[in-house]
Amino acid sequence: MEVFQQYISFYIATFVMWGFMMAFLYNVVKKSSM
Repeated sequence: MEVFQQYISFYIATFVMWGFMMAFLYNVVKKSSM
């Protein structure tokens, strides 16, 4: 069960990191197109 919990937390951390990266890239593209 511990391994499963570690996997879930790792998956959530990766998902959050991707979310921040996508938001950052979206802001950069929006600024450059303006």
